[in-house]
Amino acid sequence: MTPQLSEDGKFQWNGNEWIPVESSGTVEETLVATPTPASSNVVYPWLEAGEVVTDEFSGLLQHTNSNPILRVINSVASMILSVLGFKQKVKLVVTNRRVIMDVRNYSLYFFESGTDMVNVIRADSITTGFNSTLLIFKKRYLSIDNMVIGTDRKFSQSDLEQAARSIGTILK
Repeated sequence: MTPQLSEDGKFQWNGNEWIPVESSGTVEETLVATPTPASSNVVYPWLEAGEVVTDEFSGLLQHTNSNPILRVINSVASMILSVLGFKQKVKLVVTNRRVIMDVRNYSLYFFESGTDMVNVIRADSITTGFNSTLLIFKKRYLSIDNMVIGTDRKFSQSDLEQAARSIGTILK
């Protein structure tokens, strides 16, 4: 990953904090020559000053429970809801300061029936994993407590693990 510079070109993000860039007269050359990650090009109106998007994932939101009876009920209910066209799409945005989940509820496949912006302030467990059912239904996921985000195929398992580590350091 290439280093990310601040808008004024005086600071560089090393993954944990902003470090001053030594002024050798090549800051403008570095800004032109260094491509920025796709997630840093997205500007969210709710970002605070100095806040930088470090990771961004999208997928479907599911809820889990450790009780086996509730897990069976939840899986049957989610299967019925998915056949009827009800789903929750989520975009997980990890910045250098906080973790935000943008949840969009859909009904009848394409009607947006509601939105939620969840600011995750505490997490007891953060897990990543990979599920495969019948060898054709494959899903990578990132779980924060009881919320499981089944991510799109374009995100690798190592990306999810890196995001889980950064989420763990942010939510300490």
